[in-house]
This record gives sequence, structure tokens and C-alpha cells, in this order.
Amino acid sequence: MKKLGLVFLFLISFAISNAQEFDQAFEYFKAEKYELAAQEFEKALIQTQNKNGKENKTYAQLGFFAALSNNRANNIEKAISYYVLYIEACHSFQDGLNDKYYGFGLGNLASLYKATGQYEKALPLAIEVLPLTEKSKGKTHPDYGMYLNNLAALYEDMGEYEKALTLYLEAISNVEKNLGKEHSEYDKYLFNLAGLYQRMGQYGKALPLYLETLNNTEKDHPSYCIRLSNLAMLYNTMGEYEKALPLFLEALEVTERIHGKGYYAYGVYLNNLAMLYNSMGEYEKALLLYLEAIEIIEKSKGKDHPDYGTGLNNLAFTYQRIGQYEKAQALFLEAIINTEKSLGKEHSEYGSRLNNLAKLYEIMGQYEKAFPLCLEALNNIEKSLGKDHSDYGVLLNSLANLYRLLGQNEKALSLYLEALEIVEKSLGRDHAYYGGGLNNLALVYMNLKQYEEALPLALEALTNGEKSLGKEHPEYSTRLGTLATLYENMGQYEKALPLYLEALDIVENTLGKDHVTYAIYLSSLADLYQTQEQYGKALPLYFEARAIIEKKLGKYHSYYGRILYLMAGLYQEMGQFENALPVYIEGIEVINKNINQNFSFLSENEKEAYLKTVSQMFENFNSFALKHKSNYQNVTTYVFNNTLTNKGILLKSSKAMRIAVLNSGDTVLINKFDEWTRLNRQIARLYSTEKTKRFQDPEELEDKATEIERQLVLGSQEFGDFKNLQSNTWKDVQKGLMSGEAAIEFLKFSYRNKERTDTTMYCALILKPESHQPEMIALFHEAELENYFINSTQSTANLAIRLYGKKRGANVQTSGSTFANYADSLYLLIWSRIEPYLEGVETVYYSPSGLLHNISFAAIPYNDSQLLSEKYELVYVSSTGNIVNKKPNRDINKFDIAIYGGLNYDTDANAMLANVNKYNDNYENLLAQRSIAANESTRGGSWNYLKGTLDEAESIKAMFEKNSINTSLFTASDGIEESFKSLSGKNAPEIIHLATHGFFFPDPEKEEYDDGALMLEDKMVFQGSDNPLIRSGLIMSGANLAWKGETIPEGIDDGILTAYEVSGLDLYNTELVVLSACETGLGDIKGSEGVYGLQRSFKMAGVNYLVMSLWQVPDKETSEFMQLFYTNLLAKQSVGVAFRAAQKLMKEKYDPYYWAAFVLIE
Repeated sequence: MKKLGLVFLFLISFAISNAQEFDQAFEYFKAEKYELAAQEFEKALIQTQNKNGKENKTYAQLGFFAALSNNRANNIEKAISYYVLYIEACHSFQDGLNDKYYGFGLGNLASLYKATGQYEKALPLAIEVLPLTEKSKGKTHPDYGMYLNNLAALYEDMGEYEKALTLYLEAISNVEKNLGKEHSEYDKYLFNLAGLYQRMGQYGKALPLYLETLNNTEKDHPSYCIRLSNLAMLYNTMGEYEKALPLFLEALEVTERIHGKGYYAYGVYLNNLAMLYNSMGEYEKALLLYLEAIEIIEKSKGKDHPDYGTGLNNLAFTYQRIGQYEKAQALFLEAIINTEKSLGKEHSEYGSRLNNLAKLYEIMGQYEKAFPLCLEALNNIEKSLGKDHSDYGVLLNSLANLYRLLGQNEKALSLYLEALEIVEKSLGRDHAYYGGGLNNLALVYMNLKQYEEALPLALEALTNGEKSLGKEHPEYSTRLGTLATLYENMGQYEKALPLYLEALDIVENTLGKDHVTYAIYLSSLADLYQTQEQYGKALPLYFEARAIIEKKLGKYHSYYGRILYLMAGLYQEMGQFENALPVYIEGIEVINKNINQNFSFLSENEKEAYLKTVSQMFENFNSFALKHKSNYQNVTTYVFNNTLTNKGILLKSSKAMRIAVLNSGDTVLINKFDEWTRLNRQIARLYSTEKTKRFQDPEELEDKATEIERQLVLGSQEFGDFKNLQSNTWKDVQKGLMSGEAAIEFLKFSYRNKERTDTTMYCALILKPESHQPEMIALFHEAELENYFINSTQSTANLAIRLYGKKRGANVQTSGSTFANYADSLYLLIWSRIEPYLEGVETVYYSPSGLLHNISFAAIPYNDSQLLSEKYELVYVSSTGNIVNKKPNRDINKFDIAIYGGLNYDTDANAMLANVNKYNDNYENLLAQRSIAANESTRGGSWNYLKGTLDEAESIKAMFEKNSINTSLFTASDGIEESFKSLSGKNAPEIIHLATHGFFFPDPEKEEYDDGALMLEDKMVFQGSDNPLIRSGLIMSGANLAWKGETIPEGIDDGILTAYEVSGLDLYNTELVVLSACETGLGDIKGSEGVYGLQRSFKMAGVNYLVMSLWQVPDKETSEFMQLFYTNLLAKQSVGVAFRAAQKLMKEKYDPYYWAAFVLIE
């Protein structure tokens, strides 16, 4: 800086040939009255432009001095604009690029762009000035070395450390040759090189350089205190606090003696000393110093200066460290506003401060606030610094942490690996950030139970922490804790215990015993003691940890809920069941609040991942309730409430979002929803295409769709009804029951005795109008019911005959008893324990769970002469919560119906193209870029024409037309996929009847059994998909072209309507969908969500009632059943009554095989 000052004074003396016209401006400049000088130069510019125009040397040089004056006056935006004006003017007149100030103008503008974070603008200027200087002054000139140094500094800020290192070394060589090692510029460049080494984590190289430059600096030199402070900062980073402290104190003492306490630099050094006290855990001292530093900076530079924002940011960190999160939040927010005003939203500092606030929200458990901030910060750093910068790696780590905490371990893993690679390249393996990345990677492998992968990473992270931070640093305790938890999970308790104790000791000494981190390690240590059955040691630790978390984070933080969960388990193991129950209940309340909180911003897939992180607490509570319900009768009320809340919660939340958006009246939100829908349709198309033939990776679109879905979920909160849906209780269900009615919620859960077991238990929760509380009945283990399906190598149709028909199978062993047939054993397995509680009951609302979705309850025999559906009116509901808000019957005379049947699966491409044109207006160009190349997959096989479906469709059409109901029939080549998709939204009819082939392929990762429904020569895309909604669907006109791998022309669909595609439609106006197709009720079964297949997709699309089949039924009986059903419906019976009446008539004529496949889901 000193050298630049001398140069500019020299320039002023010989600035402009007719400088006397501008004497006043130069006088102000010499007197360092830069504001006034800037005003005069600006006036001179206008005068010169009016007199001689812009294309002359005088105009250009006046622009240079206007820029320089504004630069010195700290009017950065004006300075930049005048430097740009000067450079543009130099390009406008002959020999302008050889102007004596041109190089300085380029260099100064580059420096300002660098200071404001506009690196992409700074870089070409900083590069351009080098050859100019070389040409005019030579590579041996000191100015060439100066510009090398400046370019190096720019690369350093951009994270390109290797380029920076080369340039710094060249600049040092230049100044050594030209000015000698004794010159101050040599020390300046050495000092910059030391800073780079520090940034790279190469502290061993940085330290001697800092020491050398400090030894070469006189104590009264302006740079002395700066170098003292930077050396002290290095010692702080290295954990050598005792060396850092006297240096910071000396810098303050010298600055105070020379300039006084109100001097700006004094405030900076106070800030730095406060950072040291922060590291040392002396937070009270740090707070006082930060407050004093901020006051000085405010007085000397004002609240709009970026250093004021830095002070606020650092103070916020201190409050965060000591657990005063509300104060930290307010300061982080103010720091962000300051940074936006002073540096702009594009500056990397803005991104860093967004990330700091995101981390605070993460600690506070407010993931819904942390997540969008973290994404915005990552986007900022990518644009401002690039993906190779270490800060980008740090931000990736932050985002990965959030994904890990929310249960998205695979997503976190990929981000951790990417971050680690970036940090290794930019900072090296010895840097503390690299060790932090290793630690995080170990954590995610531990979550994935890949302990052999996690262990070497955790050990390396610990070694790195010791070397880079020291064994007294709080971060070192974090790595101890990770290794301890890993050893505990691996059953190596003797290794885990001393590590937990050491971690606690470090945290106590650095952060204090009332810190959240201390509480976390207390609970981890308690968990270890509990595992070792040292209950007397574990319990007080849980109490202490709970008190700290409650004080610092509140009762609804996930940490608090986890401690309650562990405590409840401990009480249960100790036999103190009366203490366990209230702790379980409180813990469940916390978890449910956390679920609602996180469901306010996550996509459906992300919600599913999060639920897996909390499901064990519900399972443990259900196990507790089942064992102790006789002693604590009200415990079943909580089980019922939890089941109401969480059964089908993903489906409920997704539907609530869609309804809220579509009814919001918010055009921006609705347009975003339309964009999301289009993306999902493109994704569906890609997933139905052979991987090698896809024109785009669907995962790229999925990432974009997930981001939009998050925005929709967040934006719909104001309009949604999801929270109200979640507030229903068993009492509300009971109020909805009439005399003679009962509600049964089936539930399944992993049963926990003292230890978690591999047993999946099925239970029934029974509720009647007169019940004091729900009854909880243990039914069977899943393996018992699973045997019916696993042991059968027959088709589902033949299995159905064995399960329900008169021709029942051979003896079956169940629960230790032998029965003559499956049907009898089914009753004993599923219903016999329920029956004693149904005295006086005529109607049963039942909501299946797990494998019970594949059972036709109507066909289970009640006794030798009756079926269950003859004893009771059985109403299949997705949740008994549906009883609370029963929908009124709608007038069928006002309905429209769309009927599909007799479809021609061999429709050729020309006919398909001709039919597509009918739907172009309604289809909204959703088919762009969706052509399939020939032979995209070796699908093989084809779908046969179903003659009976044409008769069925025409009969139903005649029935409805006879009653003057608007009817649309799609048959032959008219039933293309586009015709069905055109029924979405305002075109949706109240009834849709589909008589066609259906398909479902089991999970490819699980053992498959041949159902005989479809024989394929080779495995196809639909079979191998991870998504169950891709593996199930309906076959429309022309589907055999794609199924056999033939060319599909651009602009049309392939005729294979997957459940995934159905789920993206808007069928909220549709009251009833009837799927008169084989096995349309099947799908993957996922936890409490039920069946993932066509059933779910139509519910997701908004349909109220759904008729589906569990196995193949012959055409004749199918058609007969449907006609009976619609006859009842047209007779003004409700959908449910019409369906059950049709079943009753069919029972009188046929075995269950012919009618019980059809199920109605309300």
C-alpha cells in the first residue's frame, strides 16, 4: 500500500497536460480530501465531455482520477463505475491502451471487484495487467511483482490455491531480485504467502514465514500489529492459545498507545482477541470484547461497513456456543442484512453467513428454516467461488449434515464424499476440515450400519483432530464421541467407555457443563451404561442431560425426544413401568410435533426417510402397550391416536399439499405446481425407457422436482388442512360410530421385549361406541401369515381358491395346530381373537396393515355356514379416521362416466398419432421430447385382446345412457394413454371404469414367485425399477408396440399407464374409479403407508372410492359383478352399499374366488 501511495503522488505531478484547469480537484486530492476531490473531478468530466466529447485522453484521465478519489473516499460503487468509464474511454482513442494509467486502472478495478466478491470480473483484468506491465516495464520491475502478488491474492480468494502459490513464489522472487530481502515489499509478499499456507492448513510452513516477517518489522511500523495479530490467529488455529494470547495483547497495547482505543484497528484486534477467548472457552471475556469491538467499528466505520457485519457474525457465534440461541439468531440475521447491503447477495461472505444461520437453525432443530438457507448458501458459494473452493466443500458438508439428520443417509453419503474430495484437493489431508469430513463420513456409514467402512474413517479423523486442533479442542471431543458411538454399536463397550469419558471432560473444560454438547455425551454415556445393565449409573445421567436440553433447546427439540425415548426404555428394563409410561407418552408427543414440523417443507420421499428415523420409538411404545395394557388401560388410547396420526401419513400430507395449492388462488404457487407435474410426467416417461436409451438422466429431473416439491409444501402451509387432519383422536372416531358399529385399526410393528427382536407383530385396535378405551389385541406374527404366500408356487388365482374357495388346500400348520384348509386357519389367525369383542356389532369399519392388504376379509369363513361378510357388514377404509369426516352421498344423476373396454393393444403407430390429436388442447404439450427409440428394451411378449371387456363396457354404457347420464366410451384404438390423461383436472368425470389388463411386478430386491399372469422373455424396465409405482400400471390401446420394443413415434405416449403417471393426475372431481383388471389391488407394502401401486396412485390423484382386484377373475363373472354394482348405484344406493349388495348377490351363486377378489376402498 505504501508503494502505491508513492506512485499516485508521482502521477499527480504529471497527470494531465492542461491540469491547471482542474487545480482545485488536485488540491483536494493532495490534501486527502477525497470526497471533495471526487466531486471536482466529476464536474471536470462533464465539462470536458461537453467541450471535447468522450473520445480523448483528457476525458479518460479525468475518469481515472474520479475513480481513484472515490476509491480513497470508500465510495466503492462510484469508484468501480469510473474505472470502467476510464478503461472504456482508453479503448475509444488512438493509442489509448498505452496510456500511462491504463495498467493502474486495470489493477485497481480488479482489486475492487475482488473486494466486492466479483471474482469473474476481476480475474480477466488482473491477468490482462501482467503482459501490459511486462511490455512497458519488464518482468524484473517491482510493479510486475506487485501485480503477480495481486493476482495470487485473487486466486487465493477464489480457492485456487495452487495457482496462488506459484504466483506468490514468483512475486517473492521478483521483489528479492529487484528490491532485496530487506525491503518492506519482500516482507509483505512473504506475509501473504504465510496467509495462504495458513488457509491451506499447512501451518508448519506458515509459522516460520509469519515469524520472519514479524522479526523484520519495527514495532512502530503500521504493519507490526497486523503481523502480530495474524501470527496470534495462527497460534489460535493450532490450539497454542498460550502463545497467541500475549501477541494479541501486545497488538492491542501498541495500537492503543499510538492511536488510542477509538481507532478502527483497535476494534479489529479486540475482535481477534475475542475469537481466541472463544476458542479457550472463556465466553464471558469473549462477549465483552466483541461488544466493545463492535462499538468501535460502528463509530469509526458505521453500521453499513462489512466489518461491522463481521463483528455481529462473530458475536452471534459466541452466543451460539454458550447456548443463547435467540440472541445468536437475531445477530446472525442482522449480520446477513449488513452483508447484503455492504457487499451484495452475490458475495461469498453473504453465502457464508447464510450458512452460519442455517447451522444455528440445525442446532435448534428448526430444519425447515435451515434447509432452504443451506441450499441458497451453497448456490451462492458455487457462483462466487466455484465448486473447487474449500468453502464449497464446507457447504456441501453442512447440507449433508441436514440430510443425515433427516434420515437421508444415501444422499448425505454422496455429498460427504464430494465434499471430502474438494477439501482434500484444496486444503490437504492434514487440515482440520478434512478431518471433520472424515468424521461425518464415518457417522453416515454408521447410520447405514456399515461399521467396517466407518471405523478406519473415525480413527483417521481422530488422528487428524489431534494434529490439526489439539486434544483440548471441542472438535476433538466430537471425534472422540463418534468413535465411542461406533465402538458401542459394534459391541466393543470397553473401548467406547473411556472415549465418552474423555469427550465429556474436554467439553466440560471448554464449553461448560450446561452446554448442549455436554448433554449429548451424557445421554450417550447413559445409553452405554444402560446397554451394560448398569442402570444406577445411567438414570442420573439421563436426568442431567434432559435438564440441559430442556433449558437450552426446549421440550420439543428432537434431542429432548430422543432422551425421553432412551429413558423410557431404561425404566422399562428396570421394571419401573409406572415411570416408563409417562416418559413414553411425553416422548411420543415430541416426536409427533417434530414430524409435523419437518413435514412442512420436505418432499414425500424425504418425509419417508425421516419417518424411518423415528419409527422405532413408536414400535417400542406399541410393544410396551401390548405387554402392559392390562395394568395401564389408558395406554391403548395413545396407541390408537398414534395409529390414526401416522397410518398413511405420507399420502395424507401429499394430498393435503395438492389440495391446498390447487385451492389457494395463488397463481405463482399453482404455476409451480403445474411445472412440478410436467416434470413428474417426464420422469415417468424416462423411467419406462431402457437405461441405455434415455435421452436424460431421470435423477437430474428428480432433484429439480424435489426442490420444487419442497417449495410447494412450504408454500401450501398457509392454505393446507394437514394439521387438522392430524388432530383426530380415538374419541373423534368413537363419536362417528353408530350403535352396532365398530372400528378396527390393524397395526404391525417390530416387537421389542428387553431387546429388539426380528418378530413383526400384528395387532388389532377395536373401538365401539360404548368403549371406555380401545381394546388392543395381539393377533399373530407376520411370518405366520407370510407362509401362505411364500409357500405357494401357484398363481394368485389358484392361491385364492386355496384360501377362500370350496376347493381348499391340504393341511396347513399354523400356531401349533393343524387345520384341514387355509380358510379355517385364516379365521383363527386373523379374526378369532377379535370376535369376542364384537358382541352386538353388525357393521365393522376396518383398516388393514401390512400383508392384510392382500387378504379378502369378505371371503374369510366365519363358521361352517357363514362367511365373515355374511356375519358383518365389512367396510374397508384406508384409516378409521375416515369415519370422523364421512362425506355425503352425491347425486349420481349429475355424474359423468368414462368407460374403457375392448381396447386394441395392437393399435399401430399411425392410428395412435391420429387419436392423439384429439387431446392436444387438453394435454398441454406434456409430451415434448418423449419419443422412444426402436428396440429400446428387450421386453418381449404381448398383451392379448380381452373380448369380454368390450361387452362389459358396452353394457355399462347402455345402463348409464338409459338413466340419461353423460357417458364416454373408449374402445378399440380410442383408449390410448393420452385419452386417460386428458381426463385430469376440470375434465375429470365423476366415475371412471377401466376394463383392461393390469400389471404389478414384485420388488426386484426381494424373492419373487411366479404368479402366471405374464410371461416375458427378458426382464424389462418396469420389472427392474426401484419405484413400485413404476412396477404397476394399466395397459392402454397400442401398448404392444412399446412392450415388444418397437418404435414409438415422437409426440405420443407408449400406452403403458404406470401408477407413477396416475399419481400425477388431478382426479379430485372423481368420486369413483373401478379397475376391472387383474390384480390391480397389489403392490409393494411399505410400513404404515399400505400398498404402493395403483391403489395408492389413484388415492394420490384425489379419487374418493376405488374398486380393485386382488387376483384374476374370469370375464363372465367380472362383467356380472360390475353390472350388479352399477345397477345398485343407479338405484341411488351409496357406493359402499351398492358394492356390498353386489357381493351379497354374487355370494349366493359363486365361490369366493369369483367375487371376493374385488375390494372397495373408501
